Amino acid sequence: MNSLLYIDPEINDQDVVYRTMDFFSIAAMIQNKSMMFTRADMFEDKNEGVERILSQLSISSPRSGCGMGWKDNATAKVMHQDIQRSHYVSCWSRNPDSVAMWSLYSSDLSSVRVSVRLSKLISVVENLLNKYLIAHLDENNLGKTLVGSVSGKIFPVRYMSLSYLSRLAQRRARALAKIDKRYEDLGMSSPVSGGSRRAFLRRLDQRAQLSEIGRLKDISFKHEEEIRLIVRLGEEVCTKFIVDSSRLVDPLHECHLAYKGYMEAWGYVKNTNIPSREFVCCPADLIETVAIDPRCSKHKVDFMNAWFNDHKIKVVKSNCFGYIPDELHVFPHG
Repeated sequence: MNSLLYIDPEINDQDVVYRTMDFFSIAAMIQNKSMMFTRADMFEDKNEGVERILSQLSISSPRSGCGMGWKDNATAKVMHQDIQRSHYVSCWSRNPDSVAMWSLYSSDLSSVRVSVRLSKLISVVENLLNKYLIAHLDENNLGKTLVGSVSGKIFPVRYMSLSYLSRLAQRRARALAKIDKRYEDLGMSSPVSGGSRRAFLRRLDQRAQLSEIGRLKDISFKHEEEIRLIVRLGEEVCTKFIVDSSRLVDPLHECHLAYKGYMEAWGYVKNTNIPSREFVCCPADLIETVAIDPRCSKHKVDFMNAWFNDHKIKVVKSNCFGYIPDELHVFPHG
């Protein structure tokens, strides 16, 4: 397994996850043997990746001497956009059948829900990580702006009220600023040390998972029961040190364990144009079953059934939107 990939302990690689997509996207995935990852800034949810902003606010200190890279609404948005632009995401669900998911992702009543085993998705994340590895750098790259794989993660999403967390972080920051100011006016050092700030962040992180970008979503999305595949990219100007460090990518290198920590220090993607979507090679047998929207018109169902049968993909039935009286096979005595 790629050393940059982290899989949450809650995840079992034999678990099955689900996704509802339009037929043409699934057909392209099957025929091209490629799966799409989307940059986080392309999602409808504008709060994707907001954890970094909230965690920085929670431990900020006016006199720390360590800037967070933002200081007002405008610069907070720039920082947040850089964070989003640096993450490719693929979203799946633990929920095998959901009226909410059909309603959201099958607006034309013709979408298809696919099932996939997580062990196969792990290999896809590794393929995207490998695409951006810095393994082949040489002196010709010196001075150029590089984009490299920083980390890959697979984890279940946590759901909390983002408005509540924002208020909590702001209240904490205001309280710390008042304490710092009071002691500054007295010519004294604040007793609220960096350690206490870090302890607060640890407590907050235990509740909200703020340390992992992409893990937290608003409680209003809880119906999704989401499992996420995320690849973070970083950007740096190539130096001789980076060229020399590219050798650490080799798992057999004696300093390979330092490679992961080194890549974590790379900055967010700010100046490089990277695709809004990445299409990554996936196993030919990625999709195990499909279910067609139960509300779909018969002529479309017949066409999709025939297409999936031709490609030897099992079609199963969704239990949503059914009408029980039509499904009865046993009746009371007259």
